[in-house]
Amino acid sequence: MAAISESLLETYTASDALALAGLVKRGEVSPAELVEAAITTIERLNPSLNAVVHRLYDMARAQAATVDKNAPFAGVPYLVKELASSWKGAPNTNSCFYLKDFVADSDSEVVRRIKAAGLVLVGKSNAPENGWSITTEPKLYGTTRNPWKASRRAAPAAAAPPRSLRAWCRSPKPATAPARSVCPRPAAASSG
Repeated sequence: MAAISESLLETYTASDALALAGLVKRGEVSPAELVEAAITTIERLNPSLNAVVHRLYDMARAQAATVDKNAPFAGVPYLVKELASSWKGAPNTNSCFYLKDFVADSDSEVVRRIKAAGLVLVGKSNAPENGWSITTEPKLYGTTRNPWKASRRAAPAAAAPPRSLRAWCRSPKPATAPARSVCPRPAAASSG
């Protein structure tokens, strides 16, 4: 286990994946240090959020030791959603009681690509049961809290429109509309 300083934790929490990968490429931090920073951050925040349902730290430490330093995201910690993502040796429940004892015997294509990109999987995040809800509150793992307002439940990441659609919604005059509108409706003009 690598020693983690508060300075590294601050850098980790303030940086995006590209910045973290740059630190590894320049030799300023090791993949093992980033994994330990991720673990420390998860352990500090998860008790109040319930966002990470499978902490697979030993697997992450083993992967960090062998990551390809030439990969685009070499050493950057990553969480996989506990929904249709098979990761060999990890639980694969889809947040469903029926699958609570299922462990993946191989990696799915998306997990293979994540690993090939150099991302280091540290755990699996909570998800709605079988992805069938607009909030993340499966009976198997419990409710995930919104990090900005703990009294609210968290929506799964898939519920938010992708950035391209949000940008489309902000454009002055979109050329064509998507199949169904995901843009907020403008407020009604008040008369008077």
